Amino acid sequence: MDILIPIEISGRSIDVSSAPILMIINVGGYMSVKNVYGGDNGVPLSNIDVGMYIDPSTGFARKLIGGGVVKAALGLVYGYVVVIPGVRGIDCMFPGGIFYGRAPAPIVDLKAVVRYIRYNADVFPGNKEWIIATGVSSGGALSTLLAVSGDHPMYEPYLEAIGAAKASDRIFAAAPFCPMLADHFEYIDSIYEWQFGEKQLPTGQLVDPKCSKPLASRFEEYLSIVELRDKEGRLITLDIYPRYVTENYLIPAATKYIKRLPESLREEYLKQNKWIRWCNDTAYFTWEDYNKYHVDRLWVCPAFDGPFDPNILQTLKITTEDELQKLILNWSFLNLGITPTNMLFGTETDFARHFTDFGLRYSTRNPSIKIVEVYPDIPEKIKMMDPMHFILGNWPNIANYWRIRTGSKDIFASIFMWTNLAIALENLGKSVDFEVYWEGGHGVDYDPWNLMEWINRITGYKVGI
Repeated sequence: MDILIPIEISGRSIDVSSAPILMIINVGGYMSVKNVYGGDNGVPLSNIDVGMYIDPSTGFARKLIGGGVVKAALGLVYGYVVVIPGVRGIDCMFPGGIFYGRAPAPIVDLKAVVRYIRYNADVFPGNKEWIIATGVSSGGALSTLLAVSGDHPMYEPYLEAIGAAKASDRIFAAAPFCPMLADHFEYIDSIYEWQFGEKQLPTGQLVDPKCSKPLASRFEEYLSIVELRDKEGRLITLDIYPRYVTENYLIPAATKYIKRLPESLREEYLKQNKWIRWCNDTAYFTWEDYNKYHVDRLWVCPAFDGPFDPNILQTLKITTEDELQKLILNWSFLNLGITPTNMLFGTETDFARHFTDFGLRYSTRNPSIKIVEVYPDIPEKIKMMDPMHFILGNWPNIANYWRIRTGSKDIFASIFMWTNLAIALENLGKSVDFEVYWEGGHGVDYDPWNLMEWINRITGYKVGI
């Protein structure tokens, strides 16, 4: 664990005894974070970027190339204590082929960090009641999970096993970016297929309709379970949800983006995107046009419980951690139909496992097989990694403050996964600041300084810039 403490800002000495503690979870793809400078899978402080930015010369979104705005540095400038924890992940393996970073290891490690901070509150810098977790992608999912599951007893045996301190693991707030995955694991493939099912893969091929259509049909079932409600308390059903998302999140995002463009660039942008109507400084479009023209499909079907044959795992000859990390960093496991989520639900000896009935049945061509019969521990592991399990159960220790961001062109998951999270938290009465960055892809953050301003607002803390 790295602990960064501001000593002085602009020549002024800083007292951090009451400062917020910003926990930056640098996990990606559920891989480990070792905090080793120059390591293959650690993320050194000199190389943390935030994905994308708005090019001031054109007004268009651009990818950052190397470096970029460092959240840790911004946190220090604002006078916060910054904590960057090491975390076990799917690429961790002992000699001899024993994996030691599978579910629930990542969230257990993060809870242990929070407990360490609270247990040592007398000497640890910062305010233990103002711990704010942030992360991108699977780091965002883990920050979400950490913020919804505080002090839940199901983790206790795992925390005891690693010698975690006897203290609370509640946190104050979370600021996840495109959290992957932050929804019901049993339905994430259905949500993806409902949006992307009829779209081509990057190869130009269509996915198997025998996979896509049954999954997509379950999205309505999912909505009947979560019972999301709009700001007026009305039930959100499938027939109104796409329009609701378009009007409340996508159109405001597009309007904000287009309005900020210089007039000449605005005209060019609208010429290139004729499906967007611009009237009275407001963008107008339908869900159907957004989904047709603005986003593409990325993953095969199923997208998250990948279509791999469990028997193929016997052909994998991985004997060292270096070999495992090379396989993961090259994303060559995707060629086998395996996803990081399949590896997350692996075991000490299983490289990857299915975690849904549909995924297992589709891959084995056995229509009656059940996950619970093959992998009896999976349902409990899913609960420990699924933020919605705690949200729908209204767990009393869910953090009260949330700042959630994603991009309109983030095709790593369906936009509904992130709106589901935001709306479900709002339905519990939580303070939720949710925004879509127009033209932004996976990991986008157009205004990283605003995260710090948000922290100042919810804590009332003001010491740095």
